[in-house]
Amino acid sequence: MSPGPMAANGATVHSAEKLRDEGNAAFKSGDMAKAAERYTAGLAAASDDAQLKATLHRNRAMVRLRLSDAVGSEADCTAALEFDRADPKALYRRALAREELGNVGEAFSDAKLALRFEPKDKNITQLLQRLAKANIAKQEQAHSTDNRVREMDKLAFAEGDPEQRARAINNLLVLARESQSGAQRVWADGAVVPKLLGIIRNDSSQENVIAAVRALDELAKDSGATAACVAVSKTESKNSRELLARCLFAFSTKPENRGRVIKEGGAKLALELCKTAAPEGQIKAGHALARLGSNADPAIAFPGQRAYEVVKPLVDLLHPDIDGMPNYDALLTLTNLASMSDSVRKRILKGNAISKIEEYWFMTEHAELRDAAAELLLNLLYCEDFLKMTVEPGTDRLKLWVLYAGEPDERLALASSAGFVILTEDNAAASTRILDEISTWPELFKELCMAEHPEVQRRCLMAIANMVESDEKVAARIMQTEVFRVLIAITKLKHKAREGAQEQAQRALSAAEKHGLIAPTDREAYERKTTMSTIKED
Repeated sequence: MSPGPMAANGATVHSAEKLRDEGNAAFKSGDMAKAAERYTAGLAAASDDAQLKATLHRNRAMVRLRLSDAVGSEADCTAALEFDRADPKALYRRALAREELGNVGEAFSDAKLALRFEPKDKNITQLLQRLAKANIAKQEQAHSTDNRVREMDKLAFAEGDPEQRARAINNLLVLARESQSGAQRVWADGAVVPKLLGIIRNDSSQENVIAAVRALDELAKDSGATAACVAVSKTESKNSRELLARCLFAFSTKPENRGRVIKEGGAKLALELCKTAAPEGQIKAGHALARLGSNADPAIAFPGQRAYEVVKPLVDLLHPDIDGMPNYDALLTLTNLASMSDSVRKRILKGNAISKIEEYWFMTEHAELRDAAAELLLNLLYCEDFLKMTVEPGTDRLKLWVLYAGEPDERLALASSAGFVILTEDNAAASTRILDEISTWPELFKELCMAEHPEVQRRCLMAIANMVESDEKVAARIMQTEVFRVLIAITKLKHKAREGAQEQAQRALSAAEKHGLIAPTDREAYERKTTMSTIKED
């Protein structure tokens, strides 16, 4: 008989009420972290019980308020209200969360509705009074901000003293930074963008141009500046495209802005500018693309055909005349793209990309660029064409993967040890070449077997086990060295973090045994026969 529906954490539906009660007990005792964890587990186990889910969301909202997570609290209250729109507790708690977030108008509406359902609740009454005062103050501030924005707008965009105009633009920047409402008023539904672009394009004052670029950058945080650039690009002349590229470059500087830039069509515009802008604009647009894809899901940042189209401008950034950050961001984004599909990997392989990537892989003086190149090449190894290029005789590629696995740079060692595994899987020829071409392989393999990082150690041992399994002659050469004794020692380790390494060391020894190169000890034979361990437990 089936045990019933299971949640992700393994709890059944029947335990949801128990988890709620445990959360309530933790809340009463002041353990907010535990209460949040219990309510979360309860939600996972609650299945289709709408009333119980509403209660758990409402309770977790209160806990999140205590944990200063107003955003999470608001989301929980909204979820609870989806089950019952007349839930006064959820309305009251959402009003508290929105008050914390500075959304006074929305908080006031929630509190007013909550009071309608619970007219005698003193807490709701007090909150409503507090919000009413805050709402009045906010309206007064908004009126003052409107006046200041109008005044600065006149000074900034009218003909006049350049110094005065620069101050006015900087004042608009200050107003945009003061509050979200200030940014929205300066933004004026996108009307400010053509004005700022006009200054960037035509103003002879460098100070004014810098101030305008900074203002656009700031507005990108809270307003649809990217969307405005997309709209402007449809009407602006070819000479303006470099300015648009500079704007996208500025908007993509901060990681927290990049999701919005992608959402508003920034990646598509940047790709177009890579083709149509002047050379300097193409580099700026290409770097904007690299930034947008460096920490985003490539399927979202570059959907459909765009994933193939962005490869060329990214590869173009891998040029010695372009400084380090565009190179680095391009390598990261290409790495993400290479994780998507074999067809995208094949697109990257075209057009001399490998030689450019490998230039960074060979760099010893720029660790981060070398690390990023190694991670990209690792993803490309999943393409059969590149795998064949790597293992074929006549290049040092295969040897470097093994040597880099022993580097002290942890990021490089992790990528390289993974490549070592891929290259030795069912590949006797590659395994033989490694032993033939690395004269110091016995010492190197001992070091790899005893790598300090547990995952690097596990991967290196997996690769060595692959080699032992692949060919009897390769196995014999390895087992004739001190590596054999190291493998035995590793199988006797008692360390939780090294269990994966032990498993791979044992796999190597078992493969050697199958080849008839070694025999099990009397102890091992006894343990296999009786399924009993002869080693005392600590």
